[in-house]
Amino acid sequence: MKDYNRPISYESLNNFVQYANDKGYTIEVIEGVLNDTYVIYNINKQLSIKGVKGRDYIVLYPQFLNEWSNNFHILMTDDEEKVDEFLELTEV
Repeated sequence: MKDYNRPISYESLNNFVQYANDKGYTIEVIEGVLNDTYVIYNINKQLSIKGVKGRDYIVLYPQFLNEWSNNFHILMTDDEEKVDEFLELTEV
């Protein structure tokens, strides 16, 4: 299945993480300078965005905009290697 990767608002990112946490999903947090990156393990594929099929992994991440702010994105994928590569990039 094709990956879903789109920009989201900071509020949507926080709401998504809070909902996943409340429902007991496993969430890995990678601390960033301005904002954190979150990997949600969605093995049952029930957690999703309206109109988008669930994927095994949901990555919520910031993308550098300038010294003071970031843009935020959601990546939904079934590809474990892609998530691993993404996590390796954020560890640098």
